[in-house]
Amino acid sequence: SGDSGTADTGDTGDVIVNVTDLSEGDLIITELMVNPSDCTSDPYGEYIEIYNNTDFTVDLDGLKISDNVSTSSFKETAIVEAGGYAVGTRDGYANCYGIEADFEFSQGLNNGDGDSVTIWHANGDLDVVDYQGWTIPNGASLELSVAAYDADANDDESNWCEGVGNLQDSDDLGSAGGDNDCGAVGDTGDTGDTGDTGDTGDT
Repeated sequence: SGDSGTADTGDTGDVIVNVTDLSEGDLIITELMVNPSDCTSDPYGEYIEIYNNTDFTVDLDGLKISDNVSTSSFKETAIVEAGGYAVGTRDGYANCYGIEADFEFSQGLNNGDGDSVTIWHANGDLDVVDYQGWTIPNGASLELSVAAYDADANDDESNWCEGVGNLQDSDDLGSAGGDNDCGAVGDTGDTGDTGDTGDTGDT
């Protein structure tokens, strides 16, 4: 009877979970390009980045996106690995940054008075980012700090930064589909200057 061990279940990365089985915070919004500059018009540059915060591969079929007015139609759903990113671009527009979209959404992102973005499925909300009243950069994405990959922490504007890396050959800045620069370890390196206090040993 010793062969009844459960060791084989350890390969959670091989398990594909449907998005409708996920709970709040399992998928989070980590980057928004709201106000592109180096594109013909906003729809050609707008994108939403989603991070898989679970230990499982997730099938996005059934995921929905809403702003504070309406729900987008959602097309070209993808499979997202644990700890991986999915990037959505506007439906019907060739993305000016050359992003190969994992999904497409129809509703525009309001860069005037701000907007909100909700990702959800038939059984409940997964994440909401309400950026109404926030400062929206021109020609740069809003990136969530890597230290704040949490459905509550990403409600706070102070946990977001402007993108700093060029998007392909564009002058616009962001990191669509990759780890965000905001909050990366290297960004905090300037605090190392406090090491000068070591000279007190001369006393």
